[in-house]
Amino acid sequence: MVNGQQLTYPQTIGQWFNTAVFQKPAFGKFGNAGPGTITGPGLVNFDMGLYKDFAFTEKRRLQFRSEFFNVFNHTNFGNPTTTVGSGNYGLITSALDARIIELSLRLHF
Repeated sequence: MVNGQQLTYPQTIGQWFNTAVFQKPAFGKFGNAGPGTITGPGLVNFDMGLYKDFAFTEKRRLQFRSEFFNVFNHTNFGNPTTTVGSGNYGLITSALDARIIELSLRLHF
């Protein structure tokens, strides 16, 4: 970490953290930034599942299942690139899956 610089988080996709705080260490050295210094954007995820059984006989039934992943469709961004000197340094370039819905039928006999 560079002396005199403070680690701030503008938290935009174009600059998730203050990139001026870090520089490449000297050849053969590790640097002084500890693990977990940079935190990512976090995760907000709600999953839901519903099912309904339809009985035909005492032993035979049909089950309708529906599963919803990220049911409220909240945008969950990936972690920023932390490789000093890369073209994407400090940027968020990915996002996790949007809402996924799965429907299925299951026959019990």
